[in-house]
Amino acid sequence: MYDVRQKNLHWQSQWLKFLTPLHLKMKGEIPYKDPISKALLIHQVNLIILYTAYRTKGTENNPTSSTYVSANQSVELTFENSLDQIGSDIIANATDLMEILEWVYDIKWSGDRIGFIQTVATQYLHAVSPVTRYQMFFYNTKNILNELKWHWQAFIDGKVDNYTSQVQMLEDYVANTVQKFADQITGMNKSLSDTMLAAVGALIGSFIAALFKTTFNPQIFKIGMLAYAVYVLFFPLIYNMIYQWEQYKTICNNCDVRKKRFQERLYPDKVNEIVGKQITDSEKRFKRWFFTNIAIYLIIAVLAIFSAFWLPGFIQDTTFSIQNVTISST
Repeated sequence: MYDVRQKNLHWQSQWLKFLTPLHLKMKGEIPYKDPISKALLIHQVNLIILYTAYRTKGTENNPTSSTYVSANQSVELTFENSLDQIGSDIIANATDLMEILEWVYDIKWSGDRIGFIQTVATQYLHAVSPVTRYQMFFYNTKNILNELKWHWQAFIDGKVDNYTSQVQMLEDYVANTVQKFADQITGMNKSLSDTMLAAVGALIGSFIAALFKTTFNPQIFKIGMLAYAVYVLFFPLIYNMIYQWEQYKTICNNCDVRKKRFQERLYPDKVNEIVGKQITDSEKRFKRWFFTNIAIYLIIAVLAIFSAFWLPGFIQDTTFSIQNVTISST
């Protein structure tokens, strides 16, 4: 408790060393007229204010007043040390006051709850005269405690809703990213399929152009196939595949950035659980198809070049052999 207080609240001087209100907590019924019990109680009350107010000032030896500070306003409470201030009504509220302290210093949520006590305390005491704020603080302990719990529940519900929303956003983002990789692979394969169909068209077109006259013209066929090979190398292979790789890197970089942002909002383990291997598997799948496409484009270009130099001779030899067979038959 003392460490949490040091990190979140501000004292003008370190009046206490490790003493907390819990050290003065009294169990059972507090004697109304017992001066010792009343003295302990008033010190406990002042300690609770010290341990819940945002700022406390005083002399070198003693604190004199504490201030609760919210976003738009603040209230100052002057410490009372007179035993006459401790009446039966304040004693009746002592349990609630201690419960407020223990609620604020919950081991898991103290960092957030210290801010809540500032807001609720200023709301209840801002309109009260500074002279009576000390007493009114105790008269309203039950209401303050209920208000704290209500606001906290609303806060937690909001955090849960926000957490659920962030989880849904992450799941949608992962699904969209996986779909982007799938669409890119589909686009690459479609481009490859079109290139292969164009190869057949280039072969047939070059052959028909070479036969435009009565005899086969190998130069026309060679020019047609080499032009197609150059087209495959520069456009589907170099231009298109560089573009596909840059798109892939953009998706990967965006994914890394978004993943880090989600890890700041959610637990990293939860992010890793949702992401899993989906994106990693998609990246591997893309790389596998990417390099397969490059290899096939190279094969198509090499076959086109090979066809440009080998097919004309093969066609001429075949034509010559057919002509010889025909002459021999006649």
